Amino acid sequence: MNFLPMKTVYECRGKCSTSYVDILPRHLTIDRPFCKERFQSSNRTPFKEVKVAPFKSATSLAFRNLSKVHHGRVSEIHTGLLARIKATLKDTIAEHWTPGGYHAVLHSSGYDSRCISWLIRELYHERGVDWLGTVVFCCSKWEGSSFKKIMRYEGWDCSQYLVVNESSRDRDYYAPSLTNFRDAWEWSDGASPIPVNLFWYPVVAAIKEGLLPDDHPIQTWTGHNGNVILDARGPRQIRALMCESYKSIFGERPMYGTEVILPYSTIELATVICESSVLLGSRLRPLLLKRLDKKLASFKNIHADGDRHRRIADRILTQMVRAYRNSWYGRTIKPNARLKHRTTEFQPFWYHWTLASLCAHLRREGYRIQ
Repeated sequence: MNFLPMKTVYECRGKCSTSYVDILPRHLTIDRPFCKERFQSSNRTPFKEVKVAPFKSATSLAFRNLSKVHHGRVSEIHTGLLARIKATLKDTIAEHWTPGGYHAVLHSSGYDSRCISWLIRELYHERGVDWLGTVVFCCSKWEGSSFKKIMRYEGWDCSQYLVVNESSRDRDYYAPSLTNFRDAWEWSDGASPIPVNLFWYPVVAAIKEGLLPDDHPIQTWTGHNGNVILDARGPRQIRALMCESYKSIFGERPMYGTEVILPYSTIELATVICESSVLLGSRLRPLLLKRLDKKLASFKNIHADGDRHRRIADRILTQMVRAYRNSWYGRTIKPNARLKHRTTEFQPFWYHWTLASLCAHLRREGYRIQ
């Protein structure tokens, strides 16, 4: 199956990569005026030697051909839109699932996650435990209450799902990653205007809990982009949203896993939506879930807004600022960087904090930065 262009591509001296850190040359020049935001309008990056590749160059022929799909060509009287979506998603999972392997499934209380876990359940019942292997569904604390009800209803064992740091106090929730300045460059792929990565720390937590190994390949699954694709009204909107995501924090953030699969982000599913003569928009996903199972559709969708707007404990912020001030970048490049607020919401200080971590890592590895 062909996947939509989800990851930002960087270019430097004729080389391209979706990993910013991996493409960096040994001699670097900091772009001092630049500050990364949630959505970027330029091709600039923290270092002058590396640029974001044009969106068109990062797309596949299959994606470009999506624009040729005639919207509304297929009549649902004969095909059944919901049946086609279910079949396409199930085929994607069946094709890409590593039988008998280790799997982390990033899950929330929402519609998109529920569809994925239910279809995994269907395939498990059809193909058996040897096909399923080890699976752990991971959810943030903010949606944990509804998530656990969903997991129990679907019949998963308590060893197969995890609410990350469930017993921690709200303001201490992110302490494990925020107090680890040395490794912040890794989950941010160098620099990030938000100080946490929902596509990273839940899998790390599952490993620390002993639910997943740290010495075997882990396949990570996420329902990310379900709303973008299923709510879309034709190929033009899909292209516009993918282009916007490409230069955003969504395209730049790394995802923890040897392999990362996004079942909603396939050309095949986008084609089903674009060909459909039915325009349901945001009503489509609740209807799809009801088709899978009416009871499954009844659980509360908490809409916790991911990791944004969360208050961070003062003692954690003090430690973060201290680490920044003691870093080479914090002393010599941006000594006047200050917190504008005390939450996980986007702000310039988080960009400087993560970039300071990257510079410290690069200098330890012998890179020259000016």
